[in-house]
Amino acid sequence: MKPFFFIVFLVYVSGVIYFINRVQILVPDGIIRTCFVIVLSILFSLFIVQFSLKNILPICVNEVLYRIGTMALPILFYGIMAFITYDLVRWLLRLFTKNDFSIHIFVIAIILLVVCVAILSGIYFANQTKIVRYDIKTERLKSLANVDSMKIVVVSDIHMGYVVGKSKVSRLVNLINEQKPDLCLFVGDL
Repeated sequence: MKPFFFIVFLVYVSGVIYFINRVQILVPDGIIRTCFVIVLSILFSLFIVQFSLKNILPICVNEVLYRIGTMALPILFYGIMAFITYDLVRWLLRLFTKNDFSIHIFVIAIILLVVCVAILSGIYFANQTKIVRYDIKTERLKSLANVDSMKIVVVSDIHMGYVVGKSKVSRLVNLINEQKPDLCLFVGDL
């Protein structure tokens, strides 16, 4: 198990270094860039600190580090995707066009727009509950369970934690109970 976490740690650190390196290009030289790099380094290291020291730290400190660290993960993930896309588009532009600064600004604006839409749609759909009904007919049910019908509720991708709190889980439990299931199955990403 330790080699797996070591590899995940290396990938995470590599992503953080890449992200910070790319951000430095966008931020002007001087004290602002230095502060930006320090803040990002601290922000992205909080997730590793919390994960490594969660059994040692007081609960209140652990909770704060967890919240900040988990908020930093999507920033890092979408930022890396945006910078990789920017680097690929910039490379393609160098192949096919002159080094026109206005094209680079346009590409940056489009990529930022796509990233913002992805983040906002993720937030929107994370708060939506989708009920899909299927009627499945089988003769095996009667022979196996000696019943004519059975209502099964399958619940997946709740992602409980910082974003999905007790109130949403409570609403979800009420929604499940309204279905009056004979069997409730929880699959994937609780």
